[in-house]
Amino acid sequence: KQGVIADIILFHPYDGGHWGFDCMGGTDAEKYDTALDKFYLRYAIARLASHSNVWWSMANEWSFNKCKGRGVNESAKSPHPSPSPVWDELFETLAAADPYGRQASIHNGNLLYNHSRPWISHVSLQGMEETTPAIRQKYGKPTLWDEVRYEGNITSSFGSLSAAEEADRFWWGAALGVHVGHSETVLRAAVKDDDAQPLWWAKGGTLVGESPPRIAFFKQLWASTGADFGALTPAHASYGQAGDPVSDTLTGDS
Repeated sequence: KQGVIADIILFHPYDGGHWGFDCMGGTDAEKYDTALDKFYLRYAIARLASHSNVWWSMANEWSFNKCKGRGVNESAKSPHPSPSPVWDELFETLAAADPYGRQASIHNGNLLYNHSRPWISHVSLQGMEETTPAIRQKYGKPTLWDEVRYEGNITSSFGSLSAAEEADRFWWGAALGVHVGHSETVLRAAVKDDDAQPLWWAKGGTLVGESPPRIAFFKQLWASTGADFGALTPAHASYGQAGDPVSDTLTGDS
């Protein structure tokens, strides 16, 4: 009812054996057995796929899940993808089991997945801003910067952007023809226990940062031009001597 998309992360590499979801087929990548992973995928789809606001994110930082790393090329550099036969197999299971064909992608770590695969509906990116124009052109699919770091004041660099820096990612992304995701990691001074901190990034709740109204202003400004973001065409012209991504901006009649 609120227009919220539930982008469900199915796997991640940070379980550390707590729940066992990261390496259900064993820790030896060469002998990894996907049977339990496939059972889990079919279960998740049966429970959740009927909800029209569900998207699938096969994994968070998939290349760091080393037990599923058979056939991966650690030397691959963006915009070139790495082979990923185990993840391909899991995507095949996902696509076959999902009767609704919900949107699906996978979140990168240091390596890029091959987004030309038919089960991939959109490109999901963390970082790789400088190669985004080449990635977008290579795959010809909607591209989403789903992690651009976060507005916040935690000690980790990924969560210490100012509100202006967070909002700037939306201007930057729009210029390159990509959609941008927002999050925040703002510590409450009155909460002394770190585990009790209600960080929106991890626990949801109420946004308290200053970037949302800045992003809303940008959205309103964009809407006031009458330009349909989805109808604009990424240009590949260079301006003067510049051949940098800044020249790969959007063009349209508006």
